[in-house]
Order: sequence, then structure tokens, then C-alpha cells
Amino acid sequence: MRIKVQEEKKTTGGKWILAPTDENAIANQIAVIEKDEKLVTSIRLQGQSLRDAAQALIETENAEMPQFTNQSGFGNIPGIFEDESDVLYKFDNQGRFLIDKEADGYPIIEVPPNNIEFESQTFRDKIDCKITDELLADNPLPDSKPVQIKIGARNFRDVTDQAGQKIPDSDYWVHPDSPSPEAENLTDFIYEFSGDSHALFFIFDAVNYIDVETKKGVSTGLKYKFYLDGDVIKEGNYGGNEYVQLFNAGRGKDKVIQTLTAEVYNDLGSISVNRRFRVSEKFTAYRSQKQYFWAWDDLMTRPSTRHGGLFVVDKAKTNSTGRRSGYWAHHRFMLHFECLEYESIPEYYKDTWKIEVDLFASHFGHTTKAKYGKFGFKKDAEGVNYRERKRTYTLRELHETNFYSWSSMLFPPTIELTKLGRTAGGKITPNYNTGPTSIAIANKNDIRKIHIKFRVFENEIRFESTSGTNFDDYREIQK
Repeated sequence: MRIKVQEEKKTTGGKWILAPTDENAIANQIAVIEKDEKLVTSIRLQGQSLRDAAQALIETENAEMPQFTNQSGFGNIPGIFEDESDVLYKFDNQGRFLIDKEADGYPIIEVPPNNIEFESQTFRDKIDCKITDELLADNPLPDSKPVQIKIGARNFRDVTDQAGQKIPDSDYWVHPDSPSPEAENLTDFIYEFSGDSHALFFIFDAVNYIDVETKKGVSTGLKYKFYLDGDVIKEGNYGGNEYVQLFNAGRGKDKVIQTLTAEVYNDLGSISVNRRFRVSEKFTAYRSQKQYFWAWDDLMTRPSTRHGGLFVVDKAKTNSTGRRSGYWAHHRFMLHFECLEYESIPEYYKDTWKIEVDLFASHFGHTTKAKYGKFGFKKDAEGVNYRERKRTYTLRELHETNFYSWSSMLFPPTIELTKLGRTAGGKITPNYNTGPTSIAIANKNDIRKIHIKFRVFENEIRFESTSGTNFDDYREIQK
């Protein structure tokens, strides 16, 4: 009798293989063979082992499939297709074993490769992890250009009609939540600024599309641009810093009507609104008479209302600065962030790593002069009022980006970066922070550009260095 003995099958990572035979069954079959001396002699003449011959005999029999629960060599196989018995069998849609009929008729199991490791980003590059059941629902994204835009203004002296007459009751527009001129059905008017007014314009209540479920306007996904007499002077993502402040708009254009255009757009189109204004250099004491002016801080924590980053800069001695009369309490500066190993970081992490920027200074934005500037305050550890400047960005949003902010020289700010924890590998990672570090702002009328270099890793974030230089810009310099 010649027994066809199964050749040894080598397990290769990622290949389909047959499940091993039950060792107890093999031992029992060897015992049966050993009772037949002729059979033993025949097997040995063929160069076969008794174990191979026993397994070959077992494979020719119709037997109930064993549950391979304690087989050596399978302890490290991850449970990709586990059933309640922790066996890695493959089943059909009726719950029956999938049998390898092309081979020896055994149930199919999957053995993943044991010698290959994938960095998580490599896996995400190959597998679209963003596909979810939600994509099967009605797409709520816009199917046309944006549907709404409004623009507000601050620091104007008056609002006049085309004939140059002051529009009654226009002062209330300085309130953070006051209606826009559109709400008053005004279509032809001019903002009148003084030479020292620091004209401020900002976009609010922009709507990209109407959500089909909630029927409410959605502003995400919009970009914006500002034009001055047709030239682009600023652009960015809506919901970031959608404002422009013209500190010297009247220089060389005394009483000349200028046009400020605000635009929001998506991939399908854009909408815009124009605002006419003029600056009278003859009137240079309006800001001093008011004892305050409105400004915008890029890092101010966004309130629930539409006034964004608005705050009020007071005259000296009105917010405990101790400065002499005639001195403005805060100076403007620019922060420029640079991640030193940005190019080596996988694209996925540039969008999933969230970094919180916390710029803290006691007394910041505390006003006693502005009627409508006393909102959104918090108290520091000493009970002093301040406005919170704590905003969160992705690494992509933060890297190589400029942010304008304000501070008093008597109360210089500290800055702290925190890499926010996230869910990774089924676990929530902790927060990591740099700790606070002081930054120096410029004196007098200069603007100081502060270069902040940092490094970020999965489990660490740290400052490398900070440096600063003074610079001037026509529309940004504070005079």
C-alpha cells in the first residue's frame, strides 16, 4: 500500500493556508499504523515519516472539523476574523466554513504577515480612512456660490448720505451686535473717518450654504478677500481673521472717497459687498477725544456673537498701565510661527495634530472708556480683568502664518503652545505643552515681528527660539 503523504506547507505572510491537523488525531493514527508491520516497512521504504503518513490518512477521511484552539504557532495571530471561539476561520454568508476545495479540503484561515510593520501614515496613504457611512447620505455641501455676506465698520466719526448729510441715529452701529446698514435698507452712504481713526472693517454673518437638515446657514468652507479701490490687500480663510484695519488710509487721499470691497467665495463662485468711505485729515483729534478706539486681535478667543476679535484700546491711565496722559495703552505686534521639522511630518498629522496658542497678558483689553467695549472679560489669578487669547489651530494652519496681536509694555505677554491630545490606536493621548515664555514687544510706533520657532512630535512640543525685529508697513503701522 502506497500512501500519498501531504507535502509540508510553508506559511507565508498574507497568503491563505490550511488549518493544521489535530495533534491528538495524528497520535491516534500513528498508533494504528504501528500495529501493521508491513505498512510501517512500506512507509519507511518511501522515505516518509510515520507522522506524515498518519496525517495523509486522516486527510482522506471525512471527519468533523476540529476547533484548533491550542495549536502551537498560532498564538500571535491577531483576531481579524474571530468568532466566539477565537478561531480565525473564514465563513460564508450562511455561517458555513469556507473550504479550500482546490487543495486538501480544510477550512481556510488567514495568517497576517509577522515580519512587516507599517507606520500609521503609510497605512493611511494606502487606505482611505475617511470613508464612512455618512458619505452615503445626502451631500450637504454647497451646490452654488455663497448666499450671504455682511460687513461692519468701527472708528467712524459719522455716516453720511450721498449729499453729505449725516444719517440720524447711525452711532449705534458701533455696538458689537448692532444691525448692519443692510438691515436698515441703506444702499448709498459713506463712512466718515478722522485722520486718526484707524478705520476698521470686518466681515460677519457670511453664509456658504443652507444645511438641508437644520435649515440653518453654514459658514465653514469659505474664503475671503478685501479690496481697496480694486486692489487685493488681504485674503484668508473665513472664520480666521476676516478683517482689515487701515491705519493710514487718509495719507495722500484727504477727503477722497475710497471703496472697500469684501468678498467671500467657494469653489462655485463668490459674492461681495462694497463700502465707500473717506478720511478727513483735518480732523485728527477724534480718537483722542473719544479716549479709545476699536482694534482687532487675531488670537482673541472667539465669542458666540458675531463681533469676532474686536476689543477696545484705551488711553493711558485707564487700564492701570500707569503711563502718562496721551499715551495709548497697547502696542501692536506680529507673531510668526515656524515648525522646524514641518517638511518631514506626514501630511496626515499636519491636519490632525491640533495646537492651542495661549497668549496671556494681564489687563489686556480692559477698558473704562468705551460704552460698548466692556464685554467678554475674564479674571486672572489676581482678579484683574483681561480678554482671553486662546485659539486652536491645526499644524498646517499654524506653520508659516502671521498673527497680529496687542499688548502693553508694562504687562508684556507670555505665550504657551499646547499639543492637544487625540485618540490614537484606540487610546487618548495626553496633552503636551511648552510652558509659558515671555515675548518682547516694540516701543513707540514700531511694530515688532516676533519669530517663534518650535518643534512638535507625537509626545512632545517645545520652543526652539524666539527673535524679533521691528518693521513698518503702510497699512499696518500704528501712528
